Amino acid sequence: SYIMAMLVEFGSGAALDPQAEMYSPVGSKVMFIFVLFVLVLTLSQVFVTILLDAFEAANEQVSVLRAELGIPDGYEALPATVSFRTRAIDEVVSGLTYYVPSGHVWEQQIMRTLYKIVKEAESADENLV
Repeated sequence: SYIMAMLVEFGSGAALDPQAEMYSPVGSKVMFIFVLFVLVLTLSQVFVTILLDAFEAANEQVSVLRAELGIPDGYEALPATVSFRTRAIDEVVSGLTYYVPSGHVWEQQIMRTLYKIVKEAESADENLV
């Protein structure tokens, strides 16, 4: 059948036309190679276009995600995280003396400040209570 012949030709590659080869042996081979070259270029351009569109869509999603996860106006980024050694020393010193070396503050000062901020927020907006 015609469809089976097309599948066989597609799987094994196109064959040279015997009549064209009989009338112009060199021209038929040159034309055959030229047509295959153009087909390969066309198909590769389609493939590259699909890949670039997918890459562009992924970059767009990443930029949207970065914008959503970004820092809003009026806020500052947190400083870089400290090493495990520094955190361990802070925890030991804080547990023994109530002083936080990396914050240069006593824990009682932190608690008083947080308590004051919470009380001010609750008095400003009674729906928070």
